[in-house]
Amino acid sequence: MWLDPSDDLILNEAEAHVWRADLELNQCFQSSFLELLSPDEKKRAQKFRFAKDCRNFIAARGILRLLIGKYLELKPTEISFQYSKFGKPGIANNNDLQFNLSHSQNMALFAFTKKFQVGIDVEWVNPAIEAKDIAANFFSANEVRKLLLLPEQQQALGFFNCWTRKEAFIKAVGEGLSFPLNKFEVSLEPDKPAQLLATDWDPKAISNWSIYSMSPGANFVGSLAIEGLVEKVKFWNWQKS
Repeated sequence: MWLDPSDDLILNEAEAHVWRADLELNQCFQSSFLELLSPDEKKRAQKFRFAKDCRNFIAARGILRLLIGKYLELKPTEISFQYSKFGKPGIANNNDLQFNLSHSQNMALFAFTKKFQVGIDVEWVNPAIEAKDIAANFFSANEVRKLLLLPEQQQALGFFNCWTRKEAFIKAVGEGLSFPLNKFEVSLEPDKPAQLLATDWDPKAISNWSIYSMSPGANFVGSLAIEGLVEKVKFWNWQKS
């Protein structure tokens, strides 16, 4: 699924691209990425309590700038971000490239489309998570029922399938956690395809969305949500250079 990109990589309007990257970078990379960031990004980096979170933010933002620069043929330092009232990032003065990013532990995922709203989420599958209790507070009644029907050994994976699909969807919608997670339903069973199954606000809404599941690494689950139908999703490895 995950391929090394060619030098002449092109994002077509009928495609979505997903990149994965390892955020464990040496000090040289960290320093060079810090130089790419805007003053407000540097301030955000300084606010993290733990050094690892600060390093991951710098690495993720640096890689994001490199990837956007590749698609738009811009220098990474020339890119300016704007944010919706819910905090969703976009590129200032540019509506031609949509993107979203997520990271968990040392794993980062970046999603790009030419015209479709997009959201992505990645999570490390913690086998010790209190899946039933959290699901009862955030998932729909149907999702909770389906989760509890899974064998015990599959419930953690089922939980994170559901969680990442919901997160990717609300990030694509652009309203973040202000959007109620229990007002829509996604598939979660490990042996079934990723899907938006139902919404409380419009029964026809499910036909407008595409949901994809991916395995970016051992014990990680990723999900992609796109408002529209794309012909193909391509999966790329970001490579240190």
